[in-house]
Amino acid sequence: MFGYVKIYKPECKFREYEYYRGVYCGVCRALGKCGGACARLTLSYDAAFLALVRMALEGETPRFARRRCLAHPLRRHTEALPTAAAEMAARASLILTAYKNRDDLCDEKGSRRLRARLLAPSLTRMSRRAAGGYEALEQEIRGGLEALWAFEREPVPSLDRPAVLFGEVMASVLAFGLGGEKARIARTVGRAVGKWIYLIDALDDLADDVRLGRYNPIALVYGGEPPETESVRLALDACRFEAGAALDLVEFPDADMKALAENILQFGMPSVYKSLTKKEKTQ
Repeated sequence: MFGYVKIYKPECKFREYEYYRGVYCGVCRALGKCGGACARLTLSYDAAFLALVRMALEGETPRFARRRCLAHPLRRHTEALPTAAAEMAARASLILTAYKNRDDLCDEKGSRRLRARLLAPSLTRMSRRAAGGYEALEQEIRGGLEALWAFEREPVPSLDRPAVLFGEVMASVLAFGLGGEKARIARTVGRAVGKWIYLIDALDDLADDVRLGRYNPIALVYGGEPPETESVRLALDACRFEAGAALDLVEFPDADMKALAENILQFGMPSVYKSLTKKEKTQ
């Protein structure tokens, strides 16, 4: 996935950070279980966020243990024991990663296209394993991404329309298998965070996309100008506020989980925006 939706460590208590690392490592182990050892290389902060929100929606409190793994064979670390939320996040992450790589294979050139070509067989194999028993989720992801790619082939100057299409993909992922009020909240959070991811990824890729003539909604709307525009910032903030308002309706099973979700929305995501705009200014 993308890796933008992460905590802001300076605002985390030590206990909360250990909790987050435990969930992150739990998703890593789930990736290995559903996709094989190499699937762990696709681990992202976004998948950890998905797992946290799913646990909150399902009222599931993670249990932790001190364990070793391939990445840390010599010392034990805190890791969340297997949960249904971590498994769902891992499977969705692998499927999304494989489809993103397929998109890169079609759109990229040079070394990036070669990288996508080399990764394609392994990612396809891992995503097929991950989709086993989750065929309906894979179909929803594929349908949503194909609608997005069809829109991107038409140079329509809009920030909201493509972001909404990717938001619907994330809404389907987060709400998969849920019903009633939980599904409604999950779709709202997923849609809002998905829109934010799409826009922040466009911001991150802006300079390269302009230079290489690739599709970028920010470039189409603002002509490739530096992205310090108030409207871009406001659009990103609106996504965060929408997700936060939906999560306010969730009864979190413990205080640390709630604190981590709030940290990500209030501090982590804005810090990513600030770092990207600072990077643009130095280029």
